Amino acid sequence: MTTTTTTETLTLRPLPENWAPPTDWERDDVAVDLTDPTGERALAGYRAGVAYVLDTERRELSVHPLADTADRDEVPGEFVGYEHTRGGVAPAVIRLGGIRLNVSAELARADRINALLAEEIRPLAQEILDNLLPVAGTTGRDWTARAYDALRAAQHLLERYPYRGTEYDFPYSRGFYLVDAAQVLAAFPDLIDPAWADATDQQLQDAAANLETRLYQRCTADPEALEKVISISLTGTRLPNDGARTVAEARLHGARAWLHAYRRDRAAGLSPMDAARWDGAARHALHITDDSTDAELAAAARRAERDAATQGVKLLAADQWARTLRADRRTAIRAQLAELRDQIGALEDQLKPARKRRTVLVTRVLGWGEEDTDSGLGRASGLSHTAVGTIRTSLDTAEDADTKENQ
Repeated sequence: MTTTTTTETLTLRPLPENWAPPTDWERDDVAVDLTDPTGERALAGYRAGVAYVLDTERRELSVHPLADTADRDEVPGEFVGYEHTRGGVAPAVIRLGGIRLNVSAELARADRINALLAEEIRPLAQEILDNLLPVAGTTGRDWTARAYDALRAAQHLLERYPYRGTEYDFPYSRGFYLVDAAQVLAAFPDLIDPAWADATDQQLQDAAANLETRLYQRCTADPEALEKVISISLTGTRLPNDGARTVAEARLHGARAWLHAYRRDRAAGLSPMDAARWDGAARHALHITDDSTDAELAAAARRAERDAATQGVKLLAADQWARTLRADRRTAIRAQLAELRDQIGALEDQLKPARKRRTVLVTRVLGWGEEDTDSGLGRASGLSHTAVGTIRTSLDTAEDADTKENQ
């Protein structure tokens, strides 16, 4: 049976105790001695794996066996990539990683898989949960140096676990200094931009990513700045050289959370919010049309800001919101023109045979030489008298040409 346990604030969901590898799992044929490619070969393990997943919302750590042929999307959550850490976005459900079961069939046992979950992955998952930062004004969370370090340690543990006791079981190491934005900005206050107090969510997102670049540039240009960063980093001391390369790079964490808190703290007790996300925006949008002048847009933005303030909201980028609305409405007008162009073009294509037929009939009537006037024939055919006159001239010119040819 499956036994679910809770350790402090983290729930564990291991494999059932009677779990066994499915009968349709394929076995791998690999060398028993991985360092001796000429050695005896035997069935060593399964072409399958086990994934460990941390749900940060439910505070749940679970394990998922997965055959090599299965769809990897069956495993919940996301792998954490550089775009997550640089952007300050911690997925709600994190794929910590997994172990491959092809090195040894002994790995594919419930007791070993569950022991790894409970004894080694759990403390690191707890460390991640305890150190993620809330992002003010959102439901998201940001990384800290400690949370990210625990994530990398868990990833390394799972990657190397099948090779314990071999030459491939190298220890976890850090290739860069992990540092928190709060400490960095306290140490380098000149990096703070007062404009962040009125920045939109996207502008704060861009600023968070840009801060790490600015910190890298500062440390590259100033050795003393690097020493200061090292002193406030997670380890607090210089890291050992990574092979022949000196560790001289810092990774910044928690910038997005710090920026959102900075903006909130300077909002005079109001809750900062992008104008486009404010629930009262739709009501004020009714006063913005494609014909609105710049002055009218500015007035609409000020009214929206005052209305939002009565609800405890500091409206951000209201002017940009108003300009965007007008631009959208003007784009819709241009789209209507393009649609009409296509409709008229299609109708004109349908009219071409009828217009050609009309010209033929008018030409025949004129050819009779009766008393039809250009204006009268024009009214009858829906043409202007000038157009009928043009057809008459063409007909007369053709008759004159025929007469000369026959003389």
